[in-house]
Amino acid sequence: MLLPSISQQHLQLWVTCRRKFRHTFLDDINFPINYELQEKLTLGKQFHLLIQQHQMGIDITQIVDSESQIQKWFHSYLAHPPQMLDGEQFSEQKRTVQFAGTTLTAIYDLVILGKTSAQIIDWKTHQNPIASSILADHWQTKLYLFILHETTNYTPEQISMTYWFANALPSHKTVEITYTTNLHQATTQTLRKILQEMAEDDRYLPLSLDSKPCQHCEFLPRCQTEVTSIQLTNLDLDIANIPEVVI
Repeated sequence: MLLPSISQQHLQLWVTCRRKFRHTFLDDINFPINYELQEKLTLGKQFHLLIQQHQMGIDITQIVDSESQIQKWFHSYLAHPPQMLDGEQFSEQKRTVQFAGTTLTAIYDLVILGKTSAQIIDWKTHQNPIASSILADHWQTKLYLFILHETTNYTPEQISMTYWFANALPSHKTVEITYTTNLHQATTQTLRKILQEMAEDDRYLPLSLDSKPCQHCEFLPRCQTEVTSIQLTNLDLDIANIPEVVI
């Protein structure tokens, strides 16, 4: 089933596990978020708001003083900010593209549109630094770069994406991903393939239960139950096919 709106979360989960994609986005099965993760998410949202208001020149004293972790991140930002282009800045901006029967959607932490180049900046507060090769292959990077090119007049070579990690050491604060025409063409082809798969696939087969994504998946007990049920059904079929022994 092809959803009317597709984000990087949809794409990343699709390539990770189609069964989890179905449970999350089609069956709408949600699990309570544990307190520790919820607290990190809340702090992350507060930091995003702080940076947005700081960029707009709004007084941020109340937010900075509300939490020691926010103060630490903001001081780190002031001491080691990402290198930014000169240009018009847009915080928390939503951009969409009509593509292959659906709407591709991205919400950018910060977009900077300069005279000859454009830059995406994404703030990461709850993660340790991630290798550039992993980030480049993630659908957040690929989709955000794709949509910015499709919604502006910049060539792919004029667009870049910078990740800033609040918890990293100064020498590892930022990771920059550059874009190219070849990458844009490859993303276009891959998007068409994935969206066609979404439109046609009605099975959403699970991964092997010993695969890495399953190890800490909240749906693992559900998948284990499904596999056990299938195994018992197959066993019943096998027993039914055993010829009766004549006594």
